[in-house]
Amino acid sequence: MNKNKIIFAVLGMILFIIVVIIALNLNASSDPKKQTAKPGDFSIWIYEDDAGKFQEFLTQFKTDLWKYQNKNIVVESFSDYETYQNTLSSAFLQWVGPDIFVLNNNEISSLENQTQGIAPDFISPNDFRKVYGGVFGDDLIQVLEEDSTVEFLKGIPLGYETLGIFFNRRYFKSWDFNSWTALNSSIDSVTSKNSKITPIGMGNGGVMFSPDIMMQIFLSLWSDGVIDLSSNQIKQGLQTYLSFGDRRGENAYNSLTERDSLKTNIDYFSEWDVVAVAGYPRMLQDIKNKGYKKNFLLATPFPQYASEEKTSLLNYNYFVVNKDSENATLTNDLLTYMVSEDGVKSYLKVFPYYLPALAQVEDDILEKKIDPEFNIVYKDFINREATLSSFDSGSRVMFENISISTLNAEDNSDTLFEKEKTKIVCSTNKSLNLTNLSSSCE
Repeated sequence: MNKNKIIFAVLGMILFIIVVIIALNLNASSDPKKQTAKPGDFSIWIYEDDAGKFQEFLTQFKTDLWKYQNKNIVVESFSDYETYQNTLSSAFLQWVGPDIFVLNNNEISSLENQTQGIAPDFISPNDFRKVYGGVFGDDLIQVLEEDSTVEFLKGIPLGYETLGIFFNRRYFKSWDFNSWTALNSSIDSVTSKNSKITPIGMGNGGVMFSPDIMMQIFLSLWSDGVIDLSSNQIKQGLQTYLSFGDRRGENAYNSLTERDSLKTNIDYFSEWDVVAVAGYPRMLQDIKNKGYKKNFLLATPFPQYASEEKTSLLNYNYFVVNKDSENATLTNDLLTYMVSEDGVKSYLKVFPYYLPALAQVEDDILEKKIDPEFNIVYKDFINREATLSSFDSGSRVMFENISISTLNAEDNSDTLFEKEKTKIVCSTNKSLNLTNLSSSCE
């Protein structure tokens, strides 16, 4: 090979290598890798809420506490609760669990064994009682096993949810939902005047938050948890729920859903086939994304089944500390910020679909719009005549699964639910108390 050919060959090889490097860099820049925690970072795992928006909350925290300005805090968010729990358990077994994570108030989770309480010299339980509603104190204040005179907090709630009703104001008024009796009467009126309209999207298939609606109804029947549910309460609760869309056709929801099993009640509501749906404030975002006509949308607290001892289901995730965390100073500073008025307001600014756990902030926002485009305010989800209460679902994942499968059953739904309830109780006892491990829960 002559000298010129050798030179061209070398230049060609160099050019090829340059092209490959440029291509790899372009590919890397067009497909940025998600940030993950590295040794020395601080990690937080959350459920349901957007990780990017949570970083906005942390930006305000870093602004208020300048010493953490350059601290890398990695947030991981999960949309599926079962996946969240399983991944947490796996992370703890591998000693790579997050410094802070969330638990849900409507279950007693075995993951609580992985937490450590908040030292009372950082956040005083007595001070917590003064500024938070009594129900949060009942849920989250505990005493030391070795000294019952010493109290501490399990975790910190920033916001909470209660169920409400979104409705089309052409067909309903807010007072139509003052009680279950009033709602039944209003449904009769709507169906008599509009035979093609389904009054409320609550029945067997495709109902958002149906397990939580079941919890609310069971609470209204004076049951604080699935373990204590009697046969009569199960039967009455399921009949109450299913009466709005059963196969006798009182409101035709089940007949409506037979057209397209992939649709949810929000889809039918947005298309005006259904004119009321039950859900949490966060459902407003889904309704908005469907292009609902804002001038026709209103909301009101969920109707009470019982005329006395009114109770509203309380749903919230609270932040807890991993007992293996090696970032005690940052953990304590962040939780102290979370429990403050500034912290709660900062959180609600990025997550406006929560009601504030801090009582003083709740008073301030009652008349404020949840979304500036809609005439729905925070008090539309707050019934101050009702007592807020958690519902012990045993295992929330199992409760959700059996609720959905029971509601989709062709018949004998109450018998099926009672059988599955026994499985929940058995499984919960195994995971929490490590009893009867070899016995079958089937």
